[in-house]
Amino acid sequence: MDYYQLENNRADLLALLEDRRRVLQDLLRKLEANQKPHPGGMVKAHRHFDGFQYYRKENSEEDWTYIPKEQRGIAETIINCEYRATMIKQVRAELEAINRMLAVDPPKSIEEPFRRLSAGRQALIHRFLLTEEEVKQAFLNESYKTLEAFEENKQYETQNGEFVRSKSELIIADALLKAGVPYQYEYPIHLKKHGTVYADFRCLNVRRRKIMVWEHLGKMGDEEYATAALQKVRAYEENGYVLGDSLIITAESYQCPLTTSTINRWIKRLLL
Repeated sequence: MDYYQLENNRADLLALLEDRRRVLQDLLRKLEANQKPHPGGMVKAHRHFDGFQYYRKENSEEDWTYIPKEQRGIAETIINCEYRATMIKQVRAELEAINRMLAVDPPKSIEEPFRRLSAGRQALIHRFLLTEEEVKQAFLNESYKTLEAFEENKQYETQNGEFVRSKSELIIADALLKAGVPYQYEYPIHLKKHGTVYADFRCLNVRRRKIMVWEHLGKMGDEEYATAALQKVRAYEENGYVLGDSLIITAESYQCPLTTSTINRWIKRLLL
């Protein structure tokens, strides 16, 4: 997990720590309420056939004495006292650590210290992290060579001013633009054992600084097309692209067209 993932998960992490603190506080109350006085001595257990035999001694100098079954309660009391004491110690230590963490008032953003500086000071700072706008512009300014084959098929102009090959790609492109998600159309990606493919959309989750590939499989009712499409998806997976993590796949057929709600769900889930 990098700087940006931690930054974006800050609120969730703090909320989880608060939840953890409440759970531990409740557990500590129960442990302390059920803690009984230790009767003294030590207990050990030995497996015996399908069960256990228990032995006790008052101090380290004494020999171990077998505890008869009818007196097994003393072993149970000692073992539970020691278990609860260990649990109480561990829970208290974790609560102290969580309390220290939650007592700190960190900046709301990892970029905040830079933002608070005057323009003159900012000009001399050696940056470790880029702002979201800087990351976005670097992505959009990246030059690449698109797929030149079948240029005549690019008939649909997006709101961003480029031409794509299908109405579904047009809808996806316009949805990405509306959501403020930077994207590159037909970006070349080399896949081992498969060659170079041209991703329908290479998208940037600016907040997470994470690049996603979006492939739309538009003619899954065509058997030949569907076979080639599935081989392409397999090639992505074999090259480390994980569906739902770094890879988005949408698909449609004539009988089951792509919907804007499907597109928007993927955008909301992985790109914002």
